[in-house]
Amino acid sequence: MNITHTSTTSESVDEAGRLLGALYGAPMRLAAEPPARFRYEASAVHDGRLSLARLRFGGEVQCTSDSLSEYVVAHCLAGGHTWRVGSESGVGAVPFLIAPTRRMDVDMRRVDLLSVGFDRAYFERQIGRDAARLGAINDRAVNASSLAPVLRYLDATARAHPGVFAEPVFRSNALQLALDSLLEVFPLEAPGKRARAGLRTVRRAEAYLEEHLAEAITIHDVAEALGVSRRELDDAFTRVLGRTPLDRLRELRLAAARDQLRVGDPAASDPASVARRWGFARLGSFVKRYRATFHESPEDTLRR
Repeated sequence: MNITHTSTTSESVDEAGRLLGALYGAPMRLAAEPPARFRYEASAVHDGRLSLARLRFGGEVQCTSDSLSEYVVAHCLAGGHTWRVGSESGVGAVPFLIAPTRRMDVDMRRVDLLSVGFDRAYFERQIGRDAARLGAINDRAVNASSLAPVLRYLDATARAHPGVFAEPVFRSNALQLALDSLLEVFPLEAPGKRARAGLRTVRRAEAYLEEHLAEAITIHDVAEALGVSRRELDDAFTRVLGRTPLDRLRELRLAAARDQLRVGDPAASDPASVARRWGFARLGSFVKRYRATFHESPEDTLRR
């Protein structure tokens, strides 16, 4: 999967509108008052399913789009920000969701903004419906403020470790975290009767996890491959193993990291690169989890 990094700046309102439209895959109309105080800065990373962007606007700016090409969650870190999406409205200090079929109007004053975007086709496979059927979204959100730390974590990780998104496993972890957090807040999944998935489902899921362990998979991908919902898969793992499929995926990747350390050359390998290879962006958290599981440090394993 190709990864695209972009970093742009402009003091031209028209050029910034074109750059913003290219970033979100939809025409954007910008207006600034006064134009002389306008400035636009953006940095983003995109892999086809997930995009992370940090935007800054100087001056007072109005932004309009008739329809985005992807689902976008936005959160204003600083400055004045009000929005209207379809018939809903609010302030950007609280994370909000923009669905592809909705008109968006935003008023901003010297803002610093985070956004996470999801490919429309991928996202709608996960929720089992398309944007046209969603109705009100933000008005039904449950504790939307809880999304803010997740967005900040993803942004901070991308800034502190720019190369980490080159690792497929980390990208899948980021997608998993963003998607799970969003679906906890916004009740988007299509209603349906749950099947009682059990031991056979868990065995099939574990086989899938082991086969695709080094790939950029999420638990939503596993559920889709097995023909069950994410909730059904979670229920099956909880009943059979007493833990979630995400817990099991982390256990398998931690074991894979240990296997790599066991056969590694101490002079050529290091725990940090092995941790990133298996989706653990923060070395401290990896070492703590590793010690708790294997009762030795990654360095001890590498030296043996």
